[in-house]
Amino acid sequence: MCSCSIFPTQRASAESGSIRPASLRSLVWGPDGTKFYVAGGPDDNLHTFAFSNGQWAEVGTPLSLAHKGDVMNQETGVGPTAAGVGITPMGAL
Repeated sequence: MCSCSIFPTQRASAESGSIRPASLRSLVWGPDGTKFYVAGGPDDNLHTFAFSNGQWAEVGTPLSLAHKGDVMNQETGVGPTAAGVGITPMGAL
């Protein structure tokens, strides 16, 4: 389970709550503003958060990216790592 603390400001932002600092590699908002996604870093997964009942909370189970192989170890030095999340205007990750 992953959690983030959301603080309203002039600009949308999120700060780590109980996510290990090494895990928070990137965050991207969905185009409609109802969800955001957080890369799980060395856990090699993607977490989804949505606004419900007046608060932001993780929904569903993290999506495993299932990166494998020696190439990932060579590129990251730590093995498979989820980082650099992006999203299209239509909402595809």
